[in-house]
Amino acid sequence: MLATAVGVLIFSVGVCMAGNFRGMASWMLDHASSLVNVGGATVNTFRIVGVVAMVVGLFWVATALPEIL
Repeated sequence: MLATAVGVLIFSVGVCMAGNFRGMASWMLDHASSLVNVGGATVNTFRIVGVVAMVVGLFWVATALPEIL
């Protein structure tokens, strides 16, 4: 059950980043640039990271389904 909750959380963050909802990807770029040199990273880089997070979240949920069912 914990794996499902973690997967849904990761997937939700990925959706917010991919869609840049509430400016999440823009905020992450601003926050990351204050910590490290981001080089050529743009907001679209963080949106792509969001797509990867969505896939990881779906993987967590898919591996947790046999425990639930």
